[in-house]
Amino acid sequence: MRIEGRAALDYPAYRRLVWTSGKGRLLRMWAAALLIGLGALLLRPAAGAVLLVALLVAVPLFFELSLRRVWRRLAAGGPAAEIGYELTDDGMTVSLAGVSTRHRWESLRPLRETAGYWLFRGLLTRRVIAVPRDAFEADARAEADAVFAGMR
Repeated sequence: MRIEGRAALDYPAYRRLVWTSGKGRLLRMWAAALLIGLGALLLRPAAGAVLLVALLVAVPLFFELSLRRVWRRLAAGGPAAEIGYELTDDGMTVSLAGVSTRHRWESLRPLRETAGYWLFRGLLTRRVIAVPRDAFEADARAEADAVFAGMR
């Protein structure tokens, strides 16, 4: 078996990909900022209120700026980076900006499916791997769906 898929990854698509695969991390950062701000609010109400507002504004801005920094690095060669997926009997290879990562099927655990993505989590890592459905043609998407359904 060999199924290949490619997609042009522009900034809005990259942002959706990062949000889909990393929103748990972002929400944990935001919850930590909220707890720190609430703690400061209880100890010193005036300073705590300023800190709480600053943290709630800074966390999403930090997320957006870090996205843009990585995107600038990816898009150095043009307006959109190309992301490639190759599914074989042994595993999945993801290629982005000249770097390929190989994931064996034994080391991936299906996490969930959304309308636009198949999501996996590595057994030893907490990193989520998002595979966009629109990276595959219709017949290849059906084959990939059958492969991923067999993993459940």
